[in-house]
Amino acid sequence: MSEPGSGVGEDAGGVPAWTCGQGWLVRRGPAPPAAVEARRASGQPPRSGPGVFWLIDRNGRVARRFEGSEWGIDDELGAVAYVVEDGALIEITTQQGFRGGGAVRESVAVAGLRPVAADDAGAARIIAGAVRREEREQAERAEAAVRAGRQRIAAISGAEERYELGDEFDRAQSLLLRQLAGFDSSEAAAMLRALVRFGAPRRAAPDGWRAPLVWAAEPLVAAALIVANDRSTGELLRRTWTEDDPAPAPGRAEDRPEMPGMMETLDEARRELERRAGWANDTDARNTAISLGQAARAVAASRRRLERLAE
Repeated sequence: MSEPGSGVGEDAGGVPAWTCGQGWLVRRGPAPPAAVEARRASGQPPRSGPGVFWLIDRNGRVARRFEGSEWGIDDELGAVAYVVEDGALIEITTQQGFRGGGAVRESVAVAGLRPVAADDAGAARIIAGAVRREEREQAERAEAAVRAGRQRIAAISGAEERYELGDEFDRAQSLLLRQLAGFDSSEAAAMLRALVRFGAPRRAAPDGWRAPLVWAAEPLVAAALIVANDRSTGELLRRTWTEDDPAPAPGRAEDRPEMPGMMETLDEARRELERRAGWANDTDARNTAISLGQAARAVAASRRRLERLAE
């Protein structure tokens, strides 16, 4: 049967809680919606909705968090959800193929659950203290993550400046900045450095060189949008860059921007994309490998365009 647990009083925020051999299990709220609906192995949905649970040990510390997750790899979607039913915290792993079929696996994450009595003041104090401490530490970790994101962006000189290379360039730059603010991504950092390396000379270039540099940057911007998982990625993955693409007439040779440094930055970005594509392929993330490989080819196309302008 479904066991919602007892609220353990105002001191503990009235959270549903259960006692177990390791300490106490508390439900912190509903789980975020997942792309794959959780179902029991019987095919029926859980009687209680998936939730976020914390396991608090006898010392009043959060020993483990059961928060659920979801993923999408190649031709499969999947999710992990947690529910309390039949005196246990059940972990439900659901896999669903894009072409049909799927599987459900269940396991007991925490056994022997018994609702905490509503008048158990001792349990309420321990749970409340653990929750307050964990919330404080989570806030500190969130602040640290924000600082780390700012540091990653600050490490790329000019990352947040605007370069007047068009709406797609601006969108790619904005998406890459958002990625780096959220997590450490070597490919996003490499692409952002390449955009900046292109953008600064374009902004300072005489009129005769601005259109050629925008043309040379076109494949690079496409690569950046692929890395940033832009909405146009599907279309860009089908794009090809050929030597026959017409180039705008360049400006005067004496006004030509410094090309070797731009080419070197493009080479670094291409190598990083190829390295990450190889890693993705080795871990069976084939769609990611395909996307990063296409991005690397687009960066190489931008380098060839620069070479044509430098002739």
